Amino acid sequence: KADPDSLVTVAGIMSSYQERKTKAGKNMALGSIEDLTGRVNIIVFAKTLEKIGDILRSTEPVIIKGRILVDGENDENREIKISVNEVTLIKDVRSTKTKEIHIVVDGSTFELTSMDDFKALLNMNTGRCDSFLVVNTKEAQTLVRLPEQYRLAPTDALINDMSQFKGIEDILFKN
Repeated sequence: KADPDSLVTVAGIMSSYQERKTKAGKNMALGSIEDLTGRVNIIVFAKTLEKIGDILRSTEPVIIKGRILVDGENDENREIKISVNEVTLIKDVRSTKTKEIHIVVDGSTFELTSMDDFKALLNMNTGRCDSFLVVNTKEAQTLVRLPEQYRLAPTDALINDMSQFKGIEDILFKN
């Protein structure tokens, strides 16, 4: 059961999409988004459609944010829809939502053949995100904030570049 007017976030693929003209002559859209657990109908009003229509028309997976609308008086004719406020391509989430990058290392196996090489790698991947080194040892986990000059970009290139260093366990993108 969904509470009317509550905020929701849904990820999936647009399984149907159709634009229509309102009585006022503006475009609006109706459709549905589907994932492995089911399908939910969406409605997109004119102002929002102007901003996000191109993304909804794509065939790529999306994340939709909106409010629950419930039509119908009783369970027999009740229809639940999401009034869409925002949509993002899933592939763009990392680049638009990440605020911090945590480089997780095993303190017992992390090897830097050269600190200069590590600094050079950080400098090749500069961006807007605060960066941290998370050092795991048997005794503890230590979080080290890297200096401002090593703010990083949340990219595939960063992941690939970091894979050259022994002992890096993970790269976490946090929002």
